Amino acid sequence: MRNIWIINESEAIARLLNEELSKLELATPVQTIPSLFCTEGDQWSDSGDDQVCFLAIESIDETHFELLRSLKSATGAKLVVVSPIPQPETVVALIRAGASDVLLCEENLSCDLSAVLGRLRSESNSTKSNGRVVTILPTGDVCDANILATNLAAVIAAKERSCALVDLHLGGGDLATMLKLQPKHTLFDLLTQQEVVDDAMIEQAIVRHASGIDLLASPPLFNDMNRVNLQPCGNIFRFTNRTRPFTILNAERTSFSEQIYLDSSSESIVLTTRLDVISISRTQETLRFLSRIGVDSSNIWVVAMRTGCDGELPYVAVKKVLKVDRLFCIPDDPIGFTVSLNLGNPLVLESPRSAASQQIQSFVESLIGYPESLPQRPSRASHLATRFVNRLSQAFSVPNARL
Repeated sequence: MRNIWIINESEAIARLLNEELSKLELATPVQTIPSLFCTEGDQWSDSGDDQVCFLAIESIDETHFELLRSLKSATGAKLVVVSPIPQPETVVALIRAGASDVLLCEENLSCDLSAVLGRLRSESNSTKSNGRVVTILPTGDVCDANILATNLAAVIAAKERSCALVDLHLGGGDLATMLKLQPKHTLFDLLTQQEVVDDAMIEQAIVRHASGIDLLASPPLFNDMNRVNLQPCGNIFRFTNRTRPFTILNAERTSFSEQIYLDSSSESIVLTTRLDVISISRTQETLRFLSRIGVDSSNIWVVAMRTGCDGELPYVAVKKVLKVDRLFCIPDDPIGFTVSLNLGNPLVLESPRSAASQQIQSFVESLIGYPESLPQRPSRASHLATRFVNRLSQAFSVPNARL
């Protein structure tokens, strides 16, 4: 780092910051600026992304959000807020306003400072990220998201020669088993590191599938979640984004999807669902959640898995209830899916001509910008369409829903 500044909005926090930074014996000079509000914006105009500005704030209010936005637009310096235990929603608002990180004034501040400076230094020394990031988020059956994630990664890897696939199921995921891979290291090893997670560590944890999928496997089942620290996730996402053309994040429901979205700069979020009342209700709630954390609806894709069954909710009614323009349907293929799982080979490679494979490929082409394919309706029409439309309209208060 070329420069480190402390902007003093709290004498006590600024003094603590100075003391903790001095313990790190940094070669970089630390400068304290008396007050953020007395600082002219012009002095930040030539500050590059190899500089860090700590904002020592006792009580956060709207003025600080405005200042963060102004500084973010005026400077490339990394902005880190240090404050006493803000509420989770305040942390999210600070990051949206331009903060690179938010640190709490507590006993382990020295360790947090060391970690964040290491991460920011790594970012500054790295080349610009060129890859694209897609997050898969299940609203119901986790297996649906697993199947879509592995097949999506396989299609992209076939076109781009490689695709990173990160299994973010912290309680133990299935992607390594699904691909018949036996990684020596997993995400758990990275998220329990006491030191800064660097590029070499991440690369060592990645294992390659014959299809070109580069998998970073989930932690094992029944691991000690108390040891997990999510802070390295940002480093991991930036590394795969920089070294692979695509990164697929196979996420848990919404337990920490907000942090994933903020850390990963995911350009698209894909929700997997089923065409039944419970699944659609959960999808509705997930869409509301994503809207609350600032995800643009144009970046959200909804994919109904294993469609084409008698009695399922009608396609048009579901689109109207969810208020989405795009609803992709992947037809059910019990034999194909089971065989591909047992062989450790994604369906699009094992049975490329099956209806499900064709629809997955069509979806991927639309998602990543290859020649456009239109979403298809389920392969078999529901015999109970009219009754379901009426019941669904009443259940979700959507007037006049018709096929």
